Amino acid sequence: MPSVKVGLNEWVVLDTTGHNDLSLWTDGLSGCVGVGVIVPPKIFVTHISSTFSAQSWTQSVEAPFLQALSNLGSIKTAKEISVVIGDDDETPLSKAVLATLLQLCETNDLDFEPSLTDSRTGLRIYQHSVSGSVSLMIQSLAKMGHLSTWGTSQNSTNGTGVVAQGFFSGGRVADI
Repeated sequence: MPSVKVGLNEWVVLDTTGHNDLSLWTDGLSGCVGVGVIVPPKIFVTHISSTFSAQSWTQSVEAPFLQALSNLGSIKTAKEISVVIGDDDETPLSKAVLATLLQLCETNDLDFEPSLTDSRTGLRIYQHSVSGSVSLMIQSLAKMGHLSTWGTSQNSTNGTGVVAQGFFSGGRVADI
C-alpha cells in the first residue's frame, strides 16, 4: 500500500480515484496541529507547526491554508473534517485553526462541525474496504511508529495520487 507522509508546515491533496489502498498521514504533533479533510475522491492532510501563534495563523497562514483546501474541489461535498493536536488541552493555535474551519463549515452550509481530538501524535486518512465497498476514514494516532504497517512509504514529492502540495512559511519536505 502506498503511504504518503506530510511534513512540517506542508499540505498535501491526494486523489484516491483508481486506488484502493492509499494512506496519507503525519505525526510528531508535539504542540503542532494536524488537519484532515475528506472530499471524495480527494483527501487533504496538513501539519501546522506550533511555532505559529494564533495571531501569525491569522496574518500569514490562514489564507494559504484556505487556498490549499480549494484543491479538494467543492468543500460543500466534504464528508469529514478533523483537527488533531498533540497537547492535552486546546492551544491558542488549535483554537484559531478550529475557528477557521468552523467558519468554513458555516459558510458552506455543511451539516457537521470539525472534530477535535487532543493528546495524539498524528493523524492519517486511509481507504478502508469492507465487503468490497471502499470508504475513506480519518484516524487519530495515539503513538508513533506506524510507518512499517502501512506499506511502501513515499515522500509527498511525486507520491502516488498526489495532485497538489505546498508549504506554509517555514515548511519543508518530511524525511521518511
